[in-house]
Amino acid sequence: MARLNFVVVLVLLCVETIKFSWSLKNPSLGCIESERNALLQFKQSLSDPSNRLSSWTGEDCCKWEGVGCDNRTKHVIMINLRNPHPFDGDHYDQKTGYDATYNKACLLGKELNPSLLRLKHLNYLDLSWNNFSRSQIPRFLGSFKELRYLNLSSAWFNGKVPHDLGNISTLHFLDLNSVYSDIYYSHVELLVDNLHWISGLYSMQYLDMSSVNLSQASDWQSMIIGLPSLSELHLSQCQLEKFSMSSYCNLTKLRVLDLSYNSLEGQIPNALRNMTSLEVLDLSNNGFSSPIPTWLGDFRSLVHLDLSDNQLAGQIPYTFGNSSSGQFKNLEYLSLRGNHFSGPIPKNLGSLSVLKVLDLDDNQLNGTLPKTIGQLSELRYISISHNSLKGFVSEDHFAKLSKLEVIIMGDSPLVLKVRSHWVPPFQLKTLLMSSCKLGPKFPEWLKTQSQLFALELYNTSISSSLPDWFGSQTSSLAYLDLSHNQIHGRVPNFLTSKSLEKMYLVLSSNNFEGPLPTFPSNLIVLDLYNNSISGPMPAAIGDMMPALQALHLSSNRINGSIPSSICTMKALIVLDISKNHLSGNIPQCWTGLQNVEAINLASNNLSGVIASSTGRLYSLKSLHLNNNSFHGEIPLALRKSTRLNVLNLGENRLSGNIPIWIGKDLPLLKVLRLRSNLFVDDIPPQLCLLISLQILDLAQNNLSGNIPPCLSKINGMVLGQAKSLDEIIGYDYIEYEDEVVQTLKGRDLEFAKILSMVVNLDISSNNLEGWIPEELTFLSGLIGLNLSENHLTGNIPEKIGNLISLESLDLSNNNLSGKIPESISTLHALSHLNLSYNHFSGRIPSGNQLQTLIDPPSIYKGNNELCGDLIEKKCKGDEPSQDTRNFDVNGKNESENSELSGFYIGMVSGIIVGFWGVFCVLLFKTSWRYAYFRYIENTTDMLYVKLLVRLTWLKKKLECNQVQE
Repeated sequence: MARLNFVVVLVLLCVETIKFSWSLKNPSLGCIESERNALLQFKQSLSDPSNRLSSWTGEDCCKWEGVGCDNRTKHVIMINLRNPHPFDGDHYDQKTGYDATYNKACLLGKELNPSLLRLKHLNYLDLSWNNFSRSQIPRFLGSFKELRYLNLSSAWFNGKVPHDLGNISTLHFLDLNSVYSDIYYSHVELLVDNLHWISGLYSMQYLDMSSVNLSQASDWQSMIIGLPSLSELHLSQCQLEKFSMSSYCNLTKLRVLDLSYNSLEGQIPNALRNMTSLEVLDLSNNGFSSPIPTWLGDFRSLVHLDLSDNQLAGQIPYTFGNSSSGQFKNLEYLSLRGNHFSGPIPKNLGSLSVLKVLDLDDNQLNGTLPKTIGQLSELRYISISHNSLKGFVSEDHFAKLSKLEVIIMGDSPLVLKVRSHWVPPFQLKTLLMSSCKLGPKFPEWLKTQSQLFALELYNTSISSSLPDWFGSQTSSLAYLDLSHNQIHGRVPNFLTSKSLEKMYLVLSSNNFEGPLPTFPSNLIVLDLYNNSISGPMPAAIGDMMPALQALHLSSNRINGSIPSSICTMKALIVLDISKNHLSGNIPQCWTGLQNVEAINLASNNLSGVIASSTGRLYSLKSLHLNNNSFHGEIPLALRKSTRLNVLNLGENRLSGNIPIWIGKDLPLLKVLRLRSNLFVDDIPPQLCLLISLQILDLAQNNLSGNIPPCLSKINGMVLGQAKSLDEIIGYDYIEYEDEVVQTLKGRDLEFAKILSMVVNLDISSNNLEGWIPEELTFLSGLIGLNLSENHLTGNIPEKIGNLISLESLDLSNNNLSGKIPESISTLHALSHLNLSYNHFSGRIPSGNQLQTLIDPPSIYKGNNELCGDLIEKKCKGDEPSQDTRNFDVNGKNESENSELSGFYIGMVSGIIVGFWGVFCVLLFKTSWRYAYFRYIENTTDMLYVKLLVRLTWLKKKLECNQVQE
């Protein structure tokens, strides 16, 4: 019997061997038909723009791209359809809203097709970086009994994560990361209400739920502890707020822990101290506020430590890098940026012999940079900017840094002191040293750096010209910023490699002179603001830089006309050529600039009418044509620029009515500035439809009629309703900052960086009449209100005190009358007030902020019926206080002074008369003379005592009265 069983087994083995050999020789039999049909059905449910699934034809599905089969059974065990071009932020286009390369390679599906369920032996499924149209993760995935690897990251799944995934007890790897879907594509959010289901995944080794909303999963910590095999845990950006994990945690196999970008606070939890196998610890972008715990030094396996962007304080422990203790001997990445660390940089950091990245940026570190940094021979990246470091940085600091590629030392008063012929041991790709001292000469050692990709020497005290070699040295540069120095001479011809897609060139606020040179054709940003560039703009400037997105030539000496070739710059977003000597008309070709968002031609000598083609710029957000000589009416075509935030046409000779379509068709306006023109007739009430308006400046025109009461409906001027002025930003280094001049506090002030905080209504110097509408007092966000030099009548609104943000109020040179409301004294922010030359009467309110205003007489000048303490004019009916006594300049009571003076006068008169009467008798009669002198002798003492008593009484009475006063 045993022999028979052996024969049967042997035969079966032979049969299986023959079947296996036959399958190898006959690949057409290598795919199970039901599984092939399931895959084809799955393919039909997808849209495939790049034909990634073109190989999914024929009988043998095991040979299809992205499909894997078991070599023995030929069952499909793997589907890997991961997008070969994951999303790349560097290629993200804000205009189109996607990365074109990534988007084309995406497989698109309305939902995940359940035909996959027929692949019962599937153990690997990767659909990451595709697009499943915000559908939910299907529950049927929980039915796969052999699945070990499941990756659905960044695949546009949305909604609640099904608990059914907890049924896949074989799962070792689960990735639901949706960070990029969430950041770059709105309305995509996976959420978990609880994590109890995860307890069934006891074989889990890798779990990534980054950007999944876990705010409702209060059990996340206790459930995670129940995964003892876990080696990698990624919970970045999960809206976690509390960390109450037990101080004892058995996740001793954990090698990677990422809790970054949450709202965890307090001390770095002691529960982490048992995870001594950690190689990567990322707690960045939370609210941890403790010093660095000492037990962190026990993490001998740590390779990557990121504690950046928290509220950590104290000093960086000197034990970091202590080679006697062996702390962090394997550490390659250390980031402490964006905290509140103080004190010096520990010298021991020089002992971290394998350190590649050191980021201490944006702290409160002081002292000098230790020279031991120069011993980090593996260092590739160092950032110490935005601290309070000082002193010299010498060649010793770079002695052994032969692998260094990135130096970021900006915004600290460090002084680079090296020999003029120094040859560094490194080849840098990035050097950012803004606000350090490198000058006065341009650093010669940069000639040795042939691989520089980004160079920023902003505000580094360089006052020489650029060396001759520098232009040719820029062939590898993609970003160059030499702004805010005193560099003189001509702008060199910059060279760039054809392999570079784009270049950014920032040379603003220097002393460059001469004409504009030839620039590289791949230039994206050209910024020569605030120099002494002269001559005309090149006629072919548009052909020279066809890819240009931002052109900043403001505040130079450029003359001539605006070349029409600018209109060929199809990619242009920002055009600022203001504050030059340009003349002539605006070109009529603007329709080609469909991407442009900001145009600033202000403060030139331009003339003619405003080109109607400016109204066909449908992306336009900011238009500055002020301070030129344009005439005619505002072109009707401008009503099509419906995205306008800022319209500044002031200081021209524009005429006609203010168009009513401004209020109807430009709903996003936040700044409307038409001052110093020739506009006539009423202020159109349609302007009240501009509910986002923060600045309305119609001053110095010929407007008439009444002030529209409906201005109170402009929410942008109401405290708490106003929103920040939108910044007009492209991408990368493209940035535009609007500048608007406003008359506030009696002066012309230019606002740029804080423009979003300016809320101003100026309709002064017109022919307006009627009363000041009470409704204007609803505009509680106003910081400036100027109605001066009109023909307004009536009273100041009683509720003027409701304008609680008001800093400047000018109602001068009108026909206003009545009393000044008491509520004006409650304007605590008021620093400028002018009510002069009206017909106000009565007492001027006093107290509070009004007492601090400068030169009160001029504020109220020309109002003859005003009175009060502020102008030292007594009001009619003013009576002394209950104490009616008068005091002299020394503060003494005048009635009591009179009493005392009368006493002295009477006494002196009596002495004189008595003296001469008695003197004559005594002179001629001896007996009387002897008797009289005896009497005088006896009474002198008595008179002296009485006089002394009287004087003492009067003195005490005066002192008593002074005390009462």
